[in-house]
Amino acid sequence: MVEWVHGEHPLTAHGQGVKMRKRISSATRTTFRSLSVRNFRLFFVGQLISRIGTWLTTVALTLLVLHLTKSGFAIGALVACQFGPVLLLGAWGGLVADRSDKRRLLIITQTLEMAQSFSLAALAFMHHPPLVAFYAVAVAGGFMLAFDNPTRRSFVAEMVPEEHVQNAVTMNSALMTSSRIFGPALAGLLVVTVGFPWCFLVDGISYLAVIGSLWAMRPKELYQPVRTPKGRGQVREGLRYIRSLPEMWIPLAMMALVGTLTFNFAVVLPLFVERTFHGSDGTYTLLYSFLSLGSLAGALSAAHRRTIDLHHIVVGRVGLRSGHARLCGVAEPVGRLPDRIGRRRGQCFVLDHDHRGGATASQSAMNVGTSVSRVCGSAQIK
Repeated sequence: MVEWVHGEHPLTAHGQGVKMRKRISSATRTTFRSLSVRNFRLFFVGQLISRIGTWLTTVALTLLVLHLTKSGFAIGALVACQFGPVLLLGAWGGLVADRSDKRRLLIITQTLEMAQSFSLAALAFMHHPPLVAFYAVAVAGGFMLAFDNPTRRSFVAEMVPEEHVQNAVTMNSALMTSSRIFGPALAGLLVVTVGFPWCFLVDGISYLAVIGSLWAMRPKELYQPVRTPKGRGQVREGLRYIRSLPEMWIPLAMMALVGTLTFNFAVVLPLFVERTFHGSDGTYTLLYSFLSLGSLAGALSAAHRRTIDLHHIVVGRVGLRSGHARLCGVAEPVGRLPDRIGRRRGQCFVLDHDHRGGATASQSAMNVGTSVSRVCGSAQIK
């Protein structure tokens, strides 16, 4: 005899359980569909390890400069050294990305960035490291970032078929936000246990993962477009291309405005923790990790979508970039500006292959290159 449980037939309950499992499985496959491609899966794993290491250096270098100087202006100057070259050379970096074999170029830039991390480790192991040396290495890293960032981000679209591009871009955004959760937390653990030099050393070693993943890729399985030939006025042409597309220049204009006027938490947050909360290095790194939880949830939500339109970008940027939203960990529903931005008049709009590197470079310049405001803001709280 079949017994009823809580007024429901057991076969009915079993059927509902099967349906629920199928829905979860379908949602998982949809959200992570780009990871079914081998090259992108290698890239994702290698980048995740390496980006966690990058956050070790970012957080540890900020705290080390703060300990050496006790100055907010010194932190602002450090951020300007790290990202100022992106603002100055971003457009040319994107042009180089469009002209180059992105996989080989990434191997070069990642190798140079590994050398940068080992240089920081060597300086940090010194008893009295010169502050100007840290600034010099940060500037060198900024020049590498100006070429690495547009190459790395535009390369995502070459690893997957066209129908997976939007998902791959948002999964890459989820990768970045995931590393921003675990990286600062691990940095805090290392700083309070073994010291600053080991953060830089572990970061340098982590680059082996991404370099190895790039070497392990199958070049024949990449979806490489025809490379942009050399020519005169290509940077200006790229800027005209961006101005001709509302889906590009509106988000870029918002990022430039908000980034210049308000995006200074990289400078303010460590000072806020130290002088207002009287917290420790561990407090700062833990708070930084929690600030990234909402962005991860938003990036996964965006990965589940088939298209992302301009409305999502506007709402996401307005909600995210407000200071209150940052402190509350509000989700970023669009992650970073994807290569495929959305749907326009029923047509799916995809960035031109010839301008993909330049467009991502412009986005990077607006996002991380607006460092002048961070220096000006830090001067007020020095």
